[in-house]
Amino acid sequence: MLAARQVQADFLWARDQAVAQRASYTLIFRRNTANYSVLRVNQTLRQTVLENGIKIAQTTFNAGTLWQDRFIFTEDGRARLPGMGGTVTLTDGRGRSRYVVISRSGRVRIDRQAPRSDQEL
Repeated sequence: MLAARQVQADFLWARDQAVAQRASYTLIFRRNTANYSVLRVNQTLRQTVLENGIKIAQTTFNAGTLWQDRFIFTEDGRARLPGMGGTVTLTDGRGRSRYVVISRSGRVRIDRQAPRSDQEL
């Protein structure tokens, strides 16, 4: 699924920019759509629409809070919110899923299976 690689690339770009610019970068995901954005402070830097038929099913970022579905990198490239990292779940029209998993240290990987709740992100 090329969309998972696109999300991974944007996470890595935002992480690298946070370090280079010494500023927080935020990714905002819109559930049940194909859209997400990358922001620096309140300025939108990138708006991405995923390939045809791919949707953002869910994220594990800050559930039930004002910051739900947002991931923030600190100036050193680590996770600020959520502090433990998390997962973006992408689905296609056939119900297949890919999981973009980001650790608290900023490592990003793609998986075909959802991480277990007891598994280190």
